[in-house]
Amino acid sequence: FNSLLPPQQGVSMRSLQLWQWAHRPLSSSFRWAEMALPAAPSLDTQSGSVMVRASAAGVCHAICVWVEFDFTPSHVCAAEGDASILDTGPRLATDQAEGAAWCAETAWAQGICFLGTPVSLEAGEQVGVSLELNLLTAAMSRVDLHPANEKEPASAHASAPA
Repeated sequence: FNSLLPPQQGVSMRSLQLWQWAHRPLSSSFRWAEMALPAAPSLDTQSGSVMVRASAAGVCHAICVWVEFDFTPSHVCAAEGDASILDTGPRLATDQAEGAAWCAETAWAQGICFLGTPVSLEAGEQVGVSLELNLLTAAMSRVDLHPANEKEPASAHASAPA
């Protein structure tokens, strides 16, 4: 992904079809935020932090984000049928041979949030992931990885250019 990283300061987010780019995930997917739609009119940002355990060693250059829409009516109980979920995330490729693509081809693009500075991770290491999303512009205004023992990153939050 280094060739995609723009030279600007602050948070850089690109909409990319992840299956088209060589990459290797360093963790399982995790839920960062959940909200009911329509959101409250006064809600213009969604932010939060989660703890994530690296499942592989490597250098993390970016965080991949996507949306899952749950269209299941709240009054339907699970026994009455399956959930109706639209998932825009990457799909695991069925061929996991050496050198094979990690993702299967899909029509969906994912949001790739580049870190200002890549972070080296060891397998089993726990890190905090802090994100802030502007719901009005669909732009990330903060993306941070920090050690598990820190609630907030030691450095200042990145901010999107004005």
